[in-house]
Amino acid sequence: MNTNLLRKYAALVVRVGVNLQEDQPLVIHAPITCADFVHALAAEGYCAGAHDVAVNW
Repeated sequence: MNTNLLRKYAALVVRVGVNLQEDQPLVIHAPITCADFVHALAAEGYCAGAHDVAVNW
């Protein structure tokens, strides 16, 4: 999948769907086959102000 599209979708999920606020933790549960998207979600989580991002594969 297009990397730019993954980043845009991750921004939509984190900022609108999850409505992550500054200093909140972000926990992501995903299969390893979604690694590229999980990396985009984690990066967007930190950009949105998450103090910690945990990934459970």
